[in-house]
Amino acid sequence: MALGLGLLFSGSLVAQDTYRYQLDLTQVVDDQLKIVLNTPAVTDSLVEFQIPKIVPGTYSISDFGRFVSSFMAYDVQGNSLSTDQVGVNRWQIANAEELAQITYTLDDTYDTDLGNVVFEPSGTNFEIGDNFVINNHGMFGYLKGYENQPFEVAITRPENFYGASALDRKSPQGNTDIFTASRYFDLADSPIMYCEPDTATVIVGGAEVIVSVYSPGDKVSAAFVRDQVTEILKAQEAYLGGNLPVDRYAFLIYLFEGNSLSGAYGALEHSYSSMYFLPEYGEEQIAEIVRNISSHEFFHIVTPLNIHSEEIGDFDFIDPQMSQHLWLYEGVTEYSSHHAQIVYGLTDLEDFLSEFREKIIDSRQNYNDELPFTEMSKYVLDRYEDEYGNVYQKGALIGFCLDITLRQWSEGDYGLQNLMRDLAKSYGKDVSFQDDGLFDKIAELTDPSIKNFLTTYVSGPTPLPIEASFNAIGVNFVEEMPVDKLVMGVGLNYNSETERIFIQDISAATEFAQKLKLQAGDELVSIKGNELNINNFQGIFEDLSNTPQKKKVTMTVMRPQEDGSYRKVKLKAKAITTEVIAYNVLEPKEELTVEEDALRNAWLSN
Repeated sequence: MALGLGLLFSGSLVAQDTYRYQLDLTQVVDDQLKIVLNTPAVTDSLVEFQIPKIVPGTYSISDFGRFVSSFMAYDVQGNSLSTDQVGVNRWQIANAEELAQITYTLDDTYDTDLGNVVFEPSGTNFEIGDNFVINNHGMFGYLKGYENQPFEVAITRPENFYGASALDRKSPQGNTDIFTASRYFDLADSPIMYCEPDTATVIVGGAEVIVSVYSPGDKVSAAFVRDQVTEILKAQEAYLGGNLPVDRYAFLIYLFEGNSLSGAYGALEHSYSSMYFLPEYGEEQIAEIVRNISSHEFFHIVTPLNIHSEEIGDFDFIDPQMSQHLWLYEGVTEYSSHHAQIVYGLTDLEDFLSEFREKIIDSRQNYNDELPFTEMSKYVLDRYEDEYGNVYQKGALIGFCLDITLRQWSEGDYGLQNLMRDLAKSYGKDVSFQDDGLFDKIAELTDPSIKNFLTTYVSGPTPLPIEASFNAIGVNFVEEMPVDKLVMGVGLNYNSETERIFIQDISAATEFAQKLKLQAGDELVSIKGNELNINNFQGIFEDLSNTPQKKKVTMTVMRPQEDGSYRKVKLKAKAITTEVIAYNVLEPKEELTVEEDALRNAWLSN
């Protein structure tokens, strides 16, 4: 069947070396977009078109092919070619040496009813007139065996929209933007967000950092977020040596009202950008969330961008072989995000120890401490799926212990960031290391004792030397100790409409909570004069728990009334503490030895 196909890039279908995609954001029908691909020349008689099953950074199955329908392939005259869907994400095309064009229709993932919900930061969203989240891995596919050829994506946008991305782009053709990537991995690694423009930029370490915000209720501006994250980005710039290994970076922030389909929110990191999916709180709350998340996500410009194994460098989007080294990609990144803040004065030692105490507790209570981390990483997609969260807990602790071990070996002169820079020099964006050879390479750059640390504590079942590592910088580690704490014994929840935490359950309320006269439904406004929100409540409750016996405690709540309104109520009572057992306590020593003082100073000076 011959078709009359209008093409943006040329007047006829001709063989080429580049994938040329096109889509029109002004033509959404039933929440679907039409995708047109002018394919590169194919030399095989049978070729397979694939859309990712899994994408880097998610470690879960997404099956983006299930959102595709009406898949068709055509030759240079516009005649249809025979296709056969051989899997959720795979289509075989016969007489492929004649292939010139592929078309299909695509649903978005934000409001699907297909089940297996895609976590929104890695998904797609088509809201005509409002917003388009284009995670390219969920939109565009590739021909198997031809992944490393160039890609161009032409997107016709509404006249008043701007597409923010870290991708390279050509000069627009009217209302059509043309984005380019050197290969499929780079295209899939760079999301685009379209909406009415609200962007702000800052130069950090020679790189242009763009912040783009979609805020349906106009509660948050890109300029405000930019100003709030600049301080931490500047600290990371200094931490990484003054120059960043990228020319451009994009923070893409989608804010939603009400509830999300996944029931969660967060971000997905990429080499040159990060995609955020967050509730539309006020500016201060959003800025704090982005600061907290970006301190981790931004460090991914180091790894896996410049330090990665062959499993990542040649990532198989259909049947990926996982690397053993999540401790490096996620754990060291998480550790570095906290270490940079203490080195450059954005937090202090008390904050750092509190954060890492929680990581110790979480790791030991909720995960298998004797499971070799390399084995967990290798089989994280199936056998050890439930252990993945430990990359942010024990993974960060591996980073800390390795940093201290390196500084002990070098007498303070060489730390984890030195090692990361040396690894980046040895490999870089286009050179992958062999998964089984990383520890030998680290030994070559440092010392055999460092390889022994890694084989013992990372690829072996031995628990980390947490106590020895903290003791080395003058911090006592106590597994259990009795402490007096102020406990309320109430259950908490969150009201997304009022953006306040409320008392959900008082059945186990302590004597103190009863004297305070808390009631179920009370929404917390402030405690001891400190205003609460979803981001700071944990710190405020931690401070409350440390209130001395008989010290007066004040609390302000909004109490719901029968007519649906709220009445502001001020509560007060004297603290009644209870002896409880505190676990994994980290306490700075009052007096340091010469060695402890020297190592702590080296650790704090980067």
